[in-house]
Amino acid sequence: MTQINLRDVNVKINSEIKKYEKLKKAFLKIYETETKTSKTRTENIEKIRNIQETDNKNLEDIYKKFVDTIKSVEDKHKEHLEKIMNLILPVTEIYPKEAKERKKEMEDLEKTKKTKEKYEKNRNEVKNDDVQKIQSINREIAKSRNDEVKKAASLEQAMVKFESERVIDNQFLFLHYIHSELKYHCAALENLSDLFFEIKGIDPRENLRDFAAHYDIKDYDFSKIGIDMKEIDEERRRRSERDSEERDNVYSSVNNSTTKRSKLKSTVKKSTNSIRDSQNNLKDQLKEEEEEEE
Repeated sequence: MTQINLRDVNVKINSEIKKYEKLKKAFLKIYETETKTSKTRTENIEKIRNIQETDNKNLEDIYKKFVDTIKSVEDKHKEHLEKIMNLILPVTEIYPKEAKERKKEMEDLEKTKKTKEKYEKNRNEVKNDDVQKIQSINREIAKSRNDEVKKAASLEQAMVKFESERVIDNQFLFLHYIHSELKYHCAALENLSDLFFEIKGIDPRENLRDFAAHYDIKDYDFSKIGIDMKEIDEERRRRSERDSEERDNVYSSVNNSTTKRSKLKSTVKKSTNSIRDSQNNLKDQLKEEEEEEE
């Protein structure tokens, strides 16, 4: 039997518990900070919707589309935050719970060792001619020693098993966080790109004649600011061509990001399945070893 050093095991367990406490604290802080920021952003963005714009239809449309787009992006952000709370944070609590079980096993093993040592001390104090008592104590020592061997072997197997699972859990935690971040930022890029080109395509001169008619402005020379509908149409056509090229470049980047996101999603799914298979194989292997020892 390997003489397991309970002190070293205890130091290892306490060290890992502190790591997971720091992980949990960090992700919880991320969740709380981003949730608060998201709530404040949403509340203030909503105020823009309440701005009354009667003189320029294009500006009125901008206000509404801007708010709707930003809120849509924030909805994706909320999905990301919910994943932190519902999927990622629980993973940081697995090790501390399991560590408490390992500590119980350590305490039980230590108790068994002390019981054995107590019987050994009693045997040394018994007179050599008291054969019956010596035999009784020897039986108790043998029983205690056998219990110690089994409990030490069980603790060693549990430690190796959980060290492997600890690495797997960390993989799971970080892969899902990264995938969630990518999903949110890709959605933001797609939605904001559309809004960007839509706002950029507005000609500020388009509504000036309607504005003048609304306020009964009749004598203003619109040629001073270059209001010529044919020219506006031509400028709109040229701008549309430029924007189309820019949009193609942006969308190409978005499509590449989306493709990468899909590949990453597939990778995360495969990794998750691989993680589960590794856990099941490890459990089967340990079970077989336990059966062989019995």
